[in-house]
Amino acid sequence: MNPRLHQIVGMEQLVQLKQVEDRTQNSDNLLSIEVRDLGKQLTFLREENKQLKQLLAERTLELEAQKLVNQQNWASF
Repeated sequence: MNPRLHQIVGMEQLVQLKQVEDRTQNSDNLLSIEVRDLGKQLTFLREENKQLKQLLAERTLELEAQKLVNQQNWASF
């Protein structure tokens, strides 16, 4: 093969390799952003879950208290 042609083909492959590297880097960057965003969402959802559990516990206590009041009212008749 002609050395100049070999050099041109080699440069073509280098350009293609560089393009693949750039796309890979862009994909890695996008994945990093997505992972960071998912981490933030997870943190938010954990906090929301904690608050909902607390509200559920409070509401359960309220209902239990109301149940006891109702039982006492029925017992007094």
